[in-house]
Amino acid sequence: MQPMNDGNNENEGGRETNEVAPYQQYGKDCGTKSVMVFAKEAEHVGQFAQPQELAAKTKDVCAKLGIQTRPMMFTDGSAAVNTVIVSRPKDSTKINPDYFESLLEVSMTASGARSGVILTEGWNKRASNFGAVVAEVAAAVQVYNGACGTAYQVKVDPDLARFGAQEMRGSALIGVDADSIVFAEMVAGLGASEYGQPRFLTVMDGGVGVRLAAGAWGVTWTELQLRSTKPVAIIGLPRDEYEGSMGDGTPAGLVSEILGQGVAIRRITPIRGYDDTFRVLLYLDAKNEEEMLGRLETATRAAQEGHAVYVDGVKAALVRLAATDGGCLHRIVREGGALGGRWRRGA
Repeated sequence: MQPMNDGNNENEGGRETNEVAPYQQYGKDCGTKSVMVFAKEAEHVGQFAQPQELAAKTKDVCAKLGIQTRPMMFTDGSAAVNTVIVSRPKDSTKINPDYFESLLEVSMTASGARSGVILTEGWNKRASNFGAVVAEVAAAVQVYNGACGTAYQVKVDPDLARFGAQEMRGSALIGVDADSIVFAEMVAGLGASEYGQPRFLTVMDGGVGVRLAAGAWGVTWTELQLRSTKPVAIIGLPRDEYEGSMGDGTPAGLVSEILGQGVAIRRITPIRGYDDTFRVLLYLDAKNEEEMLGRLETATRAAQEGHAVYVDGVKAALVRLAATDGGCLHRIVREGGALGGRWRRGA
């Protein structure tokens, strides 16, 4: 057996070597996302009224596409009836074109949802056929999109803890990226389709409200007021630019300019080793979260390419927090510190 190389041996020429196995590198294209899927047959929405048969058909379609499936899991560990979840590449170009021809996706996130129902802890035991409820919402959205040429989407989130660890514990969401008045129009038009009259959704209050009910249990469809948090890094602005713990002043203005007015600073923390780089915890409106995160990604990419923004004559950058770990922050610091934090002596 050959002796193990401890990574610090001398070769035959007497030079010290440091043999380290190279990293396996992955890019953003390796990312995946989980989605709920339903088999679709052109514009045939009648199948959504048969949730058990629809779930079986969906699993069959996924099997033919070589995609593994699983049920949606509740926070208590139980499985949601008649649900089919798959994990697929985030990069749509890496997906078999037959996937989108054969399956309708439902996003497994509250991001982008404008209206919906928040289902509190224990709701899954009262509305046991969760897949049937989501299928009815999906049918209403599909019929409306087909008639009006829109592209509204259904949103499902089985765990809203990130929107409030205490008050949202055990809660889930079914929603759409449309206002509640528009959703009421969707439900009102469902009865005239192949689906037939809704079994769980009822239009009420003069046609401007919707109630979701299963048996004696029910909840009203409302406008959503969910807010999430997102850690980022601000590079280039010294501590005296932050007015108070909420980052008022220049940092808050930078955040507003890049991400939009719906974002607020919740907390700031220095990043060790730098006197002008801070971990900033942002407060985001879930309605616009996807758009705001897209802007953050654009700003991060610009910083990584060496393109600074100027704040009152000072070079600065707003980037994803992860990008500061061996990414744009350290690369820029090593290339001259144009955007990065100034290294403190003795740090």
